[in-house]
Amino acid sequence: MKKRMAWILFLVIFLGITSSAFALIQWKWVVFNKVTAALGPLSDGWVYDVIPSLDQKPYTITISVCTQDKANALASVLKPKIVNGSEEIQILVKVKGTIPAVPEKIKYPQHLQNVMKRALESNRYFRFTYLYEFVSYYLYIVFAPEVIQYFADEMNDYYGNYNETAAAVFKDLLIPKLVTNWTIWVCPSTDQVTP
Repeated sequence: MKKRMAWILFLVIFLGITSSAFALIQWKWVVFNKVTAALGPLSDGWVYDVIPSLDQKPYTITISVCTQDKANALASVLKPKIVNGSEEIQILVKVKGTIPAVPEKIKYPQHLQNVMKRALESNRYFRFTYLYEFVSYYLYIVFAPEVIQYFADEMNDYYGNYNETAAAVFKDLLIPKLVTNWTIWVCPSTDQVTP
């Protein structure tokens, strides 16, 4: 009886450890697939590669861009890291895979609006930005009413994909707010669908 209980306890511990490690591995690749689907070469002609380095810490995803201006703009508006519990993935932007981008220091709300336009203007999902002032500033980034689909080993989907609107995907990737002399909230939004 004791051997049987010990065996069951071993299996429970072993399966718990392997399933949590498997979940972490999956999370890293889900983030990579999301970044690639939203910002990869098929979505943005100025981005020519998205390179994962997810085998050892620090985990990184490098977005390789054609020009310094585009790289600097992207580095200014993307989250520098995506966190899941105690694990994190750094998002790096480089010019042609080698020269690191330098995020711009945002001076005022209209400056952030211009940087956001430069960062996303060549992206197929991006439509326009709108800056609204009410106590704080709200920068609405309006995306096409399209679904971005990326593989995530999702058991609820027949093909194992996540299916999210472009605005929902970019909400996970863009900075949520910027505090300078003003508080600027970044609000990804979906364009209206006209029948």
